[in-house]
Amino acid sequence: MKMKKLVVPFEVKALNNEDPKYFEFEWYASTFGNVDDGGDRIQAVAFTKTLREWSARPDKLPVLWQHDTTMPVGVYVELAEDAKGQFVKGRMPKADTFVSGRVIPQMEVGSIAKMSIGYSADKYDYEDTGYFRNL
Repeated sequence: MKMKKLVVPFEVKALNNEDPKYFEFEWYASTFGNVDDGGDRIQAVAFTKTLREWSARPDKLPVLWQHDTTMPVGVYVELAEDAKGQFVKGRMPKADTFVSGRVIPQMEVGSIAKMSIGYSADKYDYEDTGYFRNL
């Protein structure tokens, strides 16, 4: 099954520059009930199994730039699902000049206003209209 992308608006809940080695950020990577440009809407508990599996792994889920596996810019240190959606806390190294020179300044001024997650849907259904796919 081909991986799809879900692009949702996000609001940075926190951006911590105090750590001498890392930038830390918190936001909702996805919120429930939004319909993306491809007509997909994520329902509550959509991430439960995947988040449980990643939490059990010794390695961390990477933060990728533009879904490019050759462009990791950090790692997620916390992944959780709550009533609002998929909450993430990430860490990016200050020593990475791309992160400190481009990513963080753009987050600070608000020009990075959307986040995208890659996914493969195991279970889904279509609404009566046939356009919206509930994941």
